[in-house]
Amino acid sequence: MRISLQRILLVVLVGVAVLYFAFPARAAESCAWVTEMQEDEGGPVLTTYTCSQDASQTPLMFRCFGDILLIEFDLAVGSEATAEGDEAAEVAFVSDGETQIVPMQFAEMTAFFEGEVPLDGPLAKMLKSGKTLEIRDTAGVYKPKTYSLAGSSAALKALVDACY
Repeated sequence: MRISLQRILLVVLVGVAVLYFAFPARAAESCAWVTEMQEDEGGPVLTTYTCSQDASQTPLMFRCFGDILLIEFDLAVGSEATAEGDEAAEVAFVSDGETQIVPMQFAEMTAFFEGEVPLDGPLAKMLKSGKTLEIRDTAGVYKPKTYSLAGSSAALKALVDACY
């Protein structure tokens, strides 16, 4: 049985096409909302996280301590500006026409901006009920990021339930 060079080339091209179109699907799957234990400087901590829908896949993480929801977010990734020192930012969380402003502080140790909101407050409720989330600093220094909120309700509920 002879296999022509053209058939081999066709099979290789089809294989490359399948791989090429499969990677975006895998990237989207990797940005699902997840709640699991993650290592922190003080040991394992229950964390809910996802990543942005753009190429940077910027992580967005939530942890709870008592009745406080800690938000960790890399505001500067993908932007020309870089975060430094004790920089503070007013960060807008926008979903389905609703906006919550959270004051956040740059943490050099993690290189993320951190902010705190009430565990059962308006931001947590908005994250559980919306379809998409845009995060941007109100000064417009950093590039906005967009996140899917599909699956956020169950993931955040698991986090909140563990905190009480």
